[in-house]
Amino acid sequence: MEKFNLEYPDFELNGTFFINSTSFFAGEGTLSERLNYLIDKGFEIGNHTSTHIDFSKASIETIQKEVGTVANLVSELTDGYTISALALPYGISSKEYKSYIAEGEYNGLTYENKIILLVGSAPVYSANNMKTNLLSLPRVRARGGNKAVDYDLFYWLEIMEKNPDKKYERIS
Repeated sequence: MEKFNLEYPDFELNGTFFINSTSFFAGEGTLSERLNYLIDKGFEIGNHTSTHIDFSKASIETIQKEVGTVANLVSELTDGYTISALALPYGISSKEYKSYIAEGEYNGLTYENKIILLVGSAPVYSANNMKTNLLSLPRVRARGGNKAVDYDLFYWLEIMEKNPDKKYERIS
């Protein structure tokens, strides 16, 4: 992204990296250095749960542990960075305990996800639109290489290119 930004400076460096426990960002430096590098560049760190759990089968305690572990780890490694977004593993929430995904406490620290993202979906209304529910927000995954995978980035870029009359906004 940085290389692309150098060539196209009007393409801003921003985005969200949704992470699991400690199995993220292979490369040079410590986990702390890698996280702080991204934050310093203006990227957001989001929660994707500790073990990529299916929330529909989880208890309150398990939900709090899964969400809280990542929130606490990032806060500790970055000297207090607060995660405010969570991408649901498999795009699945919990019908009974949805409120514990949004906010809770684990090991003495609280967490609050102001935005909860579904998976493999369509572009959405602007964040300012009354139809937008930030706790059940569709997301378009930026993966799939240079081919269209249903509902991922290249799928939607192809549709946008074929329909230039439609307006798509970025919300961040």
